[in-house]
Amino acid sequence: MGKVARRKPAVSRAEAGNAAEPPETPRSIWNSVRTVGITTLLVVGAVVLWNESKDPVRTHTQIRRTAGSFSADTVDENDDLRPDPLDILAAKFNVTMLSEDPPIYQFDDFLSSRECSGLIKLGRKELEPSTTWQFRDVAPERTSSTGWLIKPYHERSKIIRNVEQRMAEVMNVPRENQEGFQTLEYKPGQYYRTHHDFIIEQEDWASGVRLATFYLYLNDVEEGGGTYFDKLDIMGVPKAGRAILWYNAVKNNSTGRWEEDPRLTHEAQPVVKGLKWGANKWVHVKDWVTPYKAGRTY
Repeated sequence: MGKVARRKPAVSRAEAGNAAEPPETPRSIWNSVRTVGITTLLVVGAVVLWNESKDPVRTHTQIRRTAGSFSADTVDENDDLRPDPLDILAAKFNVTMLSEDPPIYQFDDFLSSRECSGLIKLGRKELEPSTTWQFRDVAPERTSSTGWLIKPYHERSKIIRNVEQRMAEVMNVPRENQEGFQTLEYKPGQYYRTHHDFIIEQEDWASGVRLATFYLYLNDVEEGGGTYFDKLDIMGVPKAGRAILWYNAVKNNSTGRWEEDPRLTHEAQPVVKGLKWGANKWVHVKDWVTPYKAGRTY
């Protein structure tokens, strides 16, 4: 009897298709992953560009949370120009409140020892008698020496750039709103009598008034030299690397004007023993740098 041929079992179309595919190699797997990755990046990039075109001018807070940079931004007039809540600041900085109303912030270890010594070194080369008010008059109520860090080569200083950016991140205010650093040397017996940093005449300037003062202590002082807020009975005690921040102006929401907070008068008390080095930064409600470079500050 002859042999009977056996019929092969039926194979489904799906099984037939799978059987026809060769096994994936490492190269084919990598090509697939790369294709998916590139496609994802293109989609995300398109979404970001679309959002940018919808909202080209973002608030400082939005920029800080996404890029941590303020270099190309303008002031949002609806922004209160204040730091984040204390618990958020405390996640990054060693911060305490010397006063809650009006707010006075104290930051310990805000500067490294290298930054302190670097600012002193830069300032020592520029020292001249300190002046008062906007027209830089020498007056008996201020007897320290000042070294302004406003020359072109100061702009290239990595220490200055880093510290200014750190200040901007704390305040949610662009670096461009900051005046140049003024470093200060106080010898025994030297002081700055009680005064306020707000100047009403600056209201008509391109930069607006001084919103805030950010003061840095660059060394330990043997005795004296504190920053005393007379109406609040609060003392800022010098300590190397420490900084204090207070707000000279508050916004009147009815008029839209920035007005002096009269509670923030203060003085640099006389140094009793040793030297005191500090660095002062006045911060405006609008861009200071651009009109200053164009000679349009006043």
